[in-house]
Amino acid sequence: NGYTMPEFQIHGDNIVECERTFSLILEALPPINKSLRGPEGNPTCPRFMFYFGKPQEEYHFTFLPGYGSRRWNQDILDHIRNRGGKLREATDAIITRVDNNCETPILALEYCGALPAGNQAWQRCGRAYSYAHSKVPFVYVAEIGGFELAADRSRKAPRLPNPAVPFSYVLLSRTITPAFPAFVRSPGADQAVLEYYEQVFCESDLVELIRCCLLSKSLADVQKSLEKKVLLLVKLLSSLKRRRNTLTPTEW
Repeated sequence: NGYTMPEFQIHGDNIVECERTFSLILEALPPINKSLRGPEGNPTCPRFMFYFGKPQEEYHFTFLPGYGSRRWNQDILDHIRNRGGKLREATDAIITRVDNNCETPILALEYCGALPAGNQAWQRCGRAYSYAHSKVPFVYVAEIGGFELAADRSRKAPRLPNPAVPFSYVLLSRTITPAFPAFVRSPGADQAVLEYYEQVFCESDLVELIRCCLLSKSLADVQKSLEKKVLLLVKLLSSLKRRRNTLTPTEW
């Protein structure tokens, strides 16, 4: 009947990024009756299979750690550039769907465990801009609530992005292609910080975004939810500013 099983590939900067992405996929598409099989095949590019959905379909995922044609006789980054990507830099992971030997990028992910402040906060914006121009949805998974540490490892102060950083993602997503930061809880956050940012954490939205991309569903609802949380974060960040060197929450 011409039916083909859903076939995906996870291109990653390294095997760790592939595994991290696959763990999020398993949250988005939980295997039915513990049907997960793998790793199988070549240990340098392992393959995993599981059943999901009603009626059940067998999903296949292959890891391709390390970018570049010298390793895999293909380079997904060339495909990104041919679609309009502006930068040569690679993101941490790219999920692609394979149909009839044709590979299509469906989501790019960037992970960051560093404190999202200063240049660190701006660094990933170029990648978001590049993938947006290539029409590939992009998500920047950033921890929030962590503290800068002194030499003796005691906490000095929280480190947070300028409000303009998350706001820039909203404008990019509205004008080109969805490209959002998904702020998650930092392991170093204390209870007061977790309560203050409770309404902006995006773990569930991140999983839903991945689910929609894998199942070819509309991103409209999850984009609206992410935008609402990002704009709330912009308000919270601007309200913390002691000096009025940026816009007020109302102006944002």
